[in-house]
Amino acid sequence: MNHEKPVRLEELLDIEELQQLQDQIALAFGVASLITHPDGTPITRPSNFSRLCQNIIRCTEKGAFNCRHSDAIIGRHHPQGPVVQLCLSGGLWDAGASITVGNQHVASWLIGQVRNEVQDEGRTREYAREIGADEEDFIQALREIPAMSEEKFQQIAQVLFTLARQLSEKAYTNLQQSKHIAEKQITEKALLESEERYRTTLYSIGDGVITTDAEGKIKMMNPIAEQLTGWTQQEATGKSLETVFVIVNEKTRQEAEVPLRRVLLEGAIVGLANHTVLIAKDGAERPIADSAAPIQNEKGETTGVVLVFSDQSEQQMRRKLLELRLHLFELAGNNNLQETLTQILDEIGRFTNSPVCFLRFMPDHKKTFGLQTYLSTSTANDFCQSNERGLCCKDCENGCWNEQVRIIKPQVENNFIDG
Repeated sequence: MNHEKPVRLEELLDIEELQQLQDQIALAFGVASLITHPDGTPITRPSNFSRLCQNIIRCTEKGAFNCRHSDAIIGRHHPQGPVVQLCLSGGLWDAGASITVGNQHVASWLIGQVRNEVQDEGRTREYAREIGADEEDFIQALREIPAMSEEKFQQIAQVLFTLARQLSEKAYTNLQQSKHIAEKQITEKALLESEERYRTTLYSIGDGVITTDAEGKIKMMNPIAEQLTGWTQQEATGKSLETVFVIVNEKTRQEAEVPLRRVLLEGAIVGLANHTVLIAKDGAERPIADSAAPIQNEKGETTGVVLVFSDQSEQQMRRKLLELRLHLFELAGNNNLQETLTQILDEIGRFTNSPVCFLRFMPDHKKTFGLQTYLSTSTANDFCQSNERGLCCKDCENGCWNEQVRIIKPQVENNFIDG
């Protein structure tokens, strides 16, 4: 059973070009010509049709039906050669050659309306009466058709068969090309849809993502990657990953190896070592964590690398804060309050890189003490002023109740100042 999708000649060949070729063949050989669908329905316009066929036989209902039926029979699929026989309508000689695409019979090229020397005029008159045509006009139109030997007509039919075979090959080639184009369009559409889904995913995740080709040249970056590296997609496209993704060891400051080459070589997922810092285009530094994985095609071949990385600044800060808290708890065990607070302030100052760090104690409305911590890159004078009772914070009137204030600033003065 043939499961191929039906095709039409009009989809594979230029019908106007076929029309010109058909007209030229008809005039060159002195025959009528027409290209039809397999059922006899015309595709092209008639070429060099005789008055008998065009204006008499086909102008009657029965004659027109018989002509279409005869065209379908003579134009049947016959790959061995042309079909040559008398027309089943007017009794003239006709020939047909099928045009096929693969195993499909898509059209028939017909020539004919040829009279030979032994035409039976009696049978012709009988047929004129049968279809309801004017008998004398029918005979007169028949006599207007030049006679042709059967041998010459056979030669013309063979030329027709050769041309039909060439058209079949051209139509088949065009079909294959159209299928290829259609498949390519489907593939491109699927790729576009896939790329759109990929891009949507890429742009929606919270990590930086960079993809490269098999040579390590950047193909795509998402907005997070642009933000972290300081490079835009347009600037980075085509550049090597090592140019855009610059990383160093946080402790040694030595340049760290981007895992690109290992992924391309080994085809395995590779992660960065700890203490890795990304240096952005503007020089900003961020601790990061990342991993790189191969991009593979359907054959399992590595065609690129996808690098996923995230800013670890917040996580690192949380970790340092936890370490600070634990250390402060250890310091709190010291019985010497001034020494303990001094050590605490020193730790906070080192943690925040602040040259000024002090504490202000104040009683709240319930007469219990609260604690405020000031961290600044300014000097102590920006926060404190002297009064008759010693050094006091500048906003004590607004922030301190009953002027009961104590300020401790070990990086500026080494002893307590009692308010």
